[in-house]
Amino acid sequence: NLFQYSEQFDNAYWTKSNATVSANAATAPTGTTTADGLVADAVNTTHSLANGTAISVTAGEAYIFTVYAKEGDKTGARLSLNGGFGTDTQVDFNINAGTILTTGDGIDEAKIESVGSGWYRLTIKATATGTATATAKINTLDGSSDTFAGDASTVSTYVWGGQFENVTVDTTVLTEAGVTASGATIGANVVLGPDGVTTDGDSLTSDGTSGPHYVASTSAISVTSGKTYDYIAFVKAGAQPRVRLEIPGSNFAANTYAEFDISGGSVTATGAGATSASIIDAGGGWYRITVTADATATGTEQPRLYSMDAADNLTYTASTLDTYFWDQRLVEKSSAGSYVVTTSASVTGATATANIDGGAEGLDDGSATIVDNTITVNTGSAKGLILFFSGFSFSDSMQLDFTVGAGAKLYNKLGELIDVTTGIVEAEIDSLTDQNKVSNDRITEMQIRLDIERDNMLDRFIAMEIALAQGSRILESIRRITDAVLGTGR
Repeated sequence: NLFQYSEQFDNAYWTKSNATVSANAATAPTGTTTADGLVADAVNTTHSLANGTAISVTAGEAYIFTVYAKEGDKTGARLSLNGGFGTDTQVDFNINAGTILTTGDGIDEAKIESVGSGWYRLTIKATATGTATATAKINTLDGSSDTFAGDASTVSTYVWGGQFENVTVDTTVLTEAGVTASGATIGANVVLGPDGVTTDGDSLTSDGTSGPHYVASTSAISVTSGKTYDYIAFVKAGAQPRVRLEIPGSNFAANTYAEFDISGGSVTATGAGATSASIIDAGGGWYRITVTADATATGTEQPRLYSMDAADNLTYTASTLDTYFWDQRLVEKSSAGSYVVTTSASVTGATATANIDGGAEGLDDGSATIVDNTITVNTGSAKGLILFFSGFSFSDSMQLDFTVGAGAKLYNKLGELIDVTTGIVEAEIDSLTDQNKVSNDRITEMQIRLDIERDNMLDRFIAMEIALAQGSRILESIRRITDAVLGTGR
């Protein structure tokens, strides 16, 4: 945590603007009375606090700013970054409903998550565009408005546990100097960018040949297997209304791309290798487009931005200024680390890791995963066990011994017995079903044989009846002949 006095916003380290801080004014997420209240003064303006000692940031590196917030008499809060982060790096939150209101163009990710008792952890992530010193600011909002007059006595927003952390070099910003054109030429700084102030938007002009027209990262960008990445670009339609973002290398699944209509503002297609895609209206005809995907191997990539014609063709013939682009980047998605309390100095250290039945140093071996305030067991007899911890500061390490109780063992054993695929009960049912089928087959076979024998006996009975009838006729004929002969003799 690069902040100082992360729970003492009344300290002089934090600069207050048209506001005061009421120390220890509420119960913090930890259950201790250490949360402070931000009190807006009576001036009709903005009301905020920010770190007074600027923090050094490095161009191309990503940073996460988080704070725990709870509504006072105002329902909104804003987190923003200044110095080294370019323009529009702010996010507005509703800390009554737990929603994000707006996200600035310079933000990589934003998140709000409830931690109970009306508290929310607000998170923004952005990439430094220059090596400089930065400040992180917390504003209280009246709904969605940052300008209002307070009463100089009522807490507008409760705050606790600020954190600012470097999440390493995980993003690359691609301007005209960092991309190479194919089937096209690049125009540098030819149009106002999404901020509507600086003429720093670039252009892609197709070269008149029949083929694809795109820009790609000149340098190979490193990616790591198992990590999730966002490929982000700001684009604006020129002569062509469609574009494609694509990560074409072998470190992602095949067809990792998404296609967008940047005249109407919609996602028109998502390749099988992409996990999601989005498009956000950034104003002035600009759209922020994103394709998200998981790296399947470790290596390097050179993502591409294609112009497409109105019929969604990558291959077409034109010699027009087709697409404007600004601030492309490949970003590894990451979450804020567990909160680390600070006082008069920042605290740095390794990311928390855990293992099950591994070394006492707790190095990550894949058997357990720590995300925020949960430890999830991934392997072994306790697989699926999730441990929740509510503390917000820890010793360097800890050992947790646990056993699987009788109830859990019985539950697991019952689960094994009744498993529909491998369970003993299912196997017995299958065996009885098979035996029943065999018995039914035998009964059917016996029935067929009985039917055949019955038909045979019926045929024989009919034949016997015919024979008896014939014998009776013969006897009757003999009797008549005999009577006739004997009668003649008299």
